Amino acid sequence: MSLFSLLLPRASEGSITTSQELLRHLQRGAETDSGAFVNPDSAMRVAAVYACIRVLSETTAQVPLILYRRTEKGRVRATDHWAYRLLHEAPNAWQTPFEWKEMIQAHVALGGMGYSIMTVVRGEVRELLPVVQSRVTPQQDWLTKRIWFDVTMPDGSILPVPYERMFYVPGLAFNGLTGLSPISYQREVIGLAMQLKKHEARLFKQGAQFSGVLSHPQLLSDEAYKRLIASFDEQYSGVENWHKTILLEEGTQYSKTGMSSRDAQFLELMKYTRTEIASIYRVAPHLIGDLERATHSNIEQQSLEHITFTMAPWFVRIEQRAAKTLLSAADRQTHYFEFLIDALLRGDTKSRYEAHH
Repeated sequence: MSLFSLLLPRASEGSITTSQELLRHLQRGAETDSGAFVNPDSAMRVAAVYACIRVLSETTAQVPLILYRRTEKGRVRATDHWAYRLLHEAPNAWQTPFEWKEMIQAHVALGGMGYSIMTVVRGEVRELLPVVQSRVTPQQDWLTKRIWFDVTMPDGSILPVPYERMFYVPGLAFNGLTGLSPISYQREVIGLAMQLKKHEARLFKQGAQFSGVLSHPQLLSDEAYKRLIASFDEQYSGVENWHKTILLEEGTQYSKTGMSSRDAQFLELMKYTRTEIASIYRVAPHLIGDLERATHSNIEQQSLEHITFTMAPWFVRIEQRAAKTLLSAADRQTHYFEFLIDALLRGDTKSRYEAHH
């Protein structure tokens, strides 16, 4: 059994025979009212979703997560502690700290949970082995309050991982254990964006025109009818046939039907879904390429607000989870994790020059 196989969902699924398989099936997503099937994978094909996930995950990844020790003269970096080396140098044998933090943040932002199994040797965590959310089912015994995680292995067997051996970061949670998936709860707006993009692609494929009606004064045989339709589509459909003059024979007439994209306010709908998706993740529009209302002054302010109101809660969430999971009760009295965000909080131009003055 390969360790890397834990990182990937199963390529094919058979019939659903267990509760765990049913849960994974439900986590794949569902069909929306717009007709799109939304799950984390299909949602990432939407440009606004992909951009928001990149903004969150890359910002988290680029900021060092430092373990500090409190001393009488102030705090110092606890470089001699194994937890410092784990998160600052090498979380596992193949990932860099940047890659691991980027992955965890992306998993939480998409599915509500980020998981890594801890390899523990003589009381020290040596590796954080990531597992995709679709393979993990949190469990809790309400009588004993014991928590564990059932991890589905590639052969279908279940590996129960105790709470003490799982590093997990939950998003917003109603039950205090399982984070809510933004993709599942906001699938309608994401599904609408998917259908709009599909409409746009088909629009250009068909030569930016809606379907039309060909009429002939006489009754056509089946063979003549098929030949006429095929000939018309071949000559006048598609981007390469834009602006061609339509030549119709023997009294055939063409009438275009349906609304144009402008009449349907297509561009306005595209902007609406992009704004809605940005609001789901509380990402400033200019960070995902929406510069319609951006100016030089408000971009600086929005960038500061992005760190303060968007990223700071994510940083605190990960800092506290790292302390609770990786540090003993005794260590937490003298040690703590903190993201080094000084480089991201330099203020706007006016504030920096006033401070220098």
